[in-house]
Amino acid sequence: MNTNKILELVHNDESIKESIGTKQEKTVHQFLKYYICNNSEYHEININRNVVDILIDNHIYEIQTRSFNSLRSKLDKLLDNYQITIVYPLCIKKMLYKVDESGEIIQIRKSPKKLHPLSIGYELYKIKNYLKHPNLSFKIVLLDVNEFNTTRINRRKQTRLTRIDQFPNEILGEYNIYHSGDWKYLMPNIDMFTTKDFIKITKMSLKQAGSTLNVLRYLDVIEVVDKNKNAYIYKIKKES
Repeated sequence: MNTNKILELVHNDESIKESIGTKQEKTVHQFLKYYICNNSEYHEININRNVVDILIDNHIYEIQTRSFNSLRSKLDKLLDNYQITIVYPLCIKKMLYKVDESGEIIQIRKSPKKLHPLSIGYELYKIKNYLKHPNLSFKIVLLDVNEFNTTRINRRKQTRLTRIDQFPNEILGEYNIYHSGDWKYLMPNIDMFTTKDFIKITKMSLKQAGSTLNVLRYLDVIEVVDKNKNAYIYKIKKES
């Protein structure tokens, strides 16, 4: 199904219109629900007082556009009895639109950020203890989006740029992680490396890289092979 058809389904879904301001679902979240399943009868299903985004047979799809912290409760209650796929959008191509209070576009620019697929590692750290569970899988969807922002004044009287919404233009690809060993396929093509090398290749912050490397070690994707002063030297772990 092409992007325009998915967006048409999102636009015509009355239940989405009614949920605006209550569930706080943004367009990318809604878009991905229809990308995974175009039949809304399988959307927003209540399982033992837990509302999941999509349920098809015994398979749950949870679309997570924000922090993974909120997933822990659902994983605790549902992971042993259901297959769960966490769907994570990665906006690797983005045009930024700044609008004023009246909604007028006052600036357009291309986002300079370069996101690596392993950028999800910072969020994975928050659900680290669940990552080896055989019922858990991941779908990382690569998107081209238009992002709309505006300036607002917070409680401290500070002016901050606030995201209004993101609108998908195109799906650029996806990565499917069916079990913990599949994370190695997202690794950059490097032999031995330090955290500094990893940051240079993936364009992550130090905090993001630290969390990601911690997760990759936990999943036995990488291992420490040496140390240079205070810097660990890693390499991709070979399968035994």
